[in-house]
Amino acid sequence: MMNTQWKIHKSVTGPILGISTLLIGSTLLIGCAGNNPKPMASVSPEMQTEATLPTEENLAKLEAITAESAPVHETAEAEVATITYPDIDITATTQPEQLSFQFGFDKAELGEEDKATIKQHAKYLVENPEVMVKVVGHTDRYGPKAYNEYLSKKRAEAVTAILLAEGVMESQIEIKAMADNQPLEMAQHARDNRRVELEFEQLNLVSK
Repeated sequence: MMNTQWKIHKSVTGPILGISTLLIGSTLLIGCAGNNPKPMASVSPEMQTEATLPTEENLAKLEAITAESAPVHETAEAEVATITYPDIDITATTQPEQLSFQFGFDKAELGEEDKATIKQHAKYLVENPEVMVKVVGHTDRYGPKAYNEYLSKKRAEAVTAILLAEGVMESQIEIKAMADNQPLEMAQHARDNRRVELEFEQLNLVSK
């Protein structure tokens, strides 16, 4: 009796186990297939090249943008660099308009621009020997009278030295030291009176 029951049980459970095994395997296959990632879209060679290499059109646009965004101050500096200032022409034979030369406090030295103008006066005197010039030195009102006379003479001598060095004859020059005796009427500051003035005259008029 027992042998008969075992045979029946074995004949029933065998197919059941086979079906279960088949179902489990199918489920595993379906799950694995569902977890597979989607394939990535392929990028064409044309798109890769456009993304990595600039085209001629893009380069032209970049150059145009760079030119438009150039700093304005560079142009301004270039314009300033072209400005020229005329120098004093010491070779001219015409008489310069500047006849008064300023000095510093207690000084008898001339600036470079004043020296250049005095050289132009000397050129005029050399080309016109019939003309003479009075070189008149002045000071402000500060200090002892005797010292101001000495200082005004030193200032006149500084101008005279340039004239003589440029070839002007001594007979064309007369030095006068006025100290503070002739202050300028329109002087607003004491420094305006620290000066040397040139006064031109014709020699033939002086001889009469």
